[in-house]
Amino acid sequence: MGAFSIFFYQTFDAMDGKHARATGAAGPLGQLFDHGIDAMAVSPATLLIATALRLDALYLMVVLSAMQVSFFMAQWMERYIHTLVTSVGGVGVTEGQLMGVFVMSFAAFGGPRAWMQTLGEAIGLGSNGVVPNWSLGALCPETAKTVGDLLDSIAPLDARYTCKCTLESVRRAVLCFKTVITSFNILAVPLNSLIVFIVVYGGISMTVFALTSVSR
Repeated sequence: MGAFSIFFYQTFDAMDGKHARATGAAGPLGQLFDHGIDAMAVSPATLLIATALRLDALYLMVVLSAMQVSFFMAQWMERYIHTLVTSVGGVGVTEGQLMGVFVMSFAAFGGPRAWMQTLGEAIGLGSNGVVPNWSLGALCPETAKTVGDLLDSIAPLDARYTCKCTLESVRRAVLCFKTVITSFNILAVPLNSLIVFIVVYGGISMTVFALTSVSR
């Protein structure tokens, strides 16, 4: 159902602008309404995809941030270059939405743990004996605990404690990243981690492109 919903949404989202321009009904109000709906749809769509990927708390925040940043940078860039850029390097919104459809379809047919298997397991080559549990809680339990403390601190709005937990989360995330790099094995990479990498790479690419375009 989630895959169908995103496909339905992206199809009609691509059609409405073309129809408005073809009938002479396009205008600033229509663009504001269209992009306003898109802005509200980014988070629910991302949460649907993250649920299919079985992401833990930190990776969920990373993916959600990357999606929100990409959307914001595209709108911000339009203000200065007067062109809405929806893709970078030939890959953009439509490709991302279709990837989301594929992610949820794969989870629907492959089961709830489909995206948690490693690349080696998915292609039938195994993982060369490396334990394929790259979830944040298993690989870096202290980081997971710190992120949990951070989320708990946001509720009472304790600014000093929130900042302290944020800095500690960053420090432990760096240590976690070092652990991952030093034990890297491509066959041991979970499929959901590959999707996270693609989303983050897209967010960084859009940010760099927007900053470069506006600064010219």
